[in-house]
Amino acid sequence: MAVIEFINRPNKSPKSLKKVIEYILNPKKTKEQLIWGKDCNGDNAFIEMMAIKKSYGKETGRQYIHFVQSFAPYDKITPKIAYEIGKELCERFKDYQVVMATHIDRNHIHNHFVINSVNFETGYKWRQNPYRYRGYRYDSEIELYYFKIYTIIRSRVYFANL
Repeated sequence: MAVIEFINRPNKSPKSLKKVIEYILNPKKTKEQLIWGKDCNGDNAFIEMMAIKKSYGKETGRQYIHFVQSFAPYDKITPKIAYEIGKELCERFKDYQVVMATHIDRNHIHNHFVINSVNFETGYKWRQNPYRYRGYRYDSEIELYYFKIYTIIRSRVYFANL
C-alpha cells in the first residue's frame, strides 16, 4: 500500500529550501542513481530554483512544496521501481521544477519530492486547493495502478526540524 503525505513545515526562507534539498539528497539515505530532477539538475537544484525565483522577484514567501510517497514493506517494491514511479509522478507537475530522491534508509522505501513554489513559465506561485490536490492524487493512483500498487493518500501537517 502506498501513502502520499504532503509535509507542511515552515519554509519561508531560501535557507529552508536549501536545507530540505540537502536532506532529501543525503547520501546516507539514498544513492546517486536514485536522484532525479525535472526541469532542474538534482545536484544544482537549489541554485536553479533560486534563479527562477530571482528572475520573477519571488524570493519571499513559501519556497517549496514537499511531499513523500511511501511504500509498505510488504509491497516488496524495489528501489528502482519506486524511483520510476516517482519520476512518472514528477512529470505531472507541469512548468514546475522538481527534485526527487528515493530513500532506502528505512524498512520501507519512500520517495521525497521538493517542488519549486514558482512556476518557471509564468512566474506565478504555487496555489494549493482541493481540486489540485485531488488531481495529483488521481495522477498518483494512475501511476500506482500501472505498477499494481494500492494507495492511500492523506495530508498531514508536520512541524519538525530537518
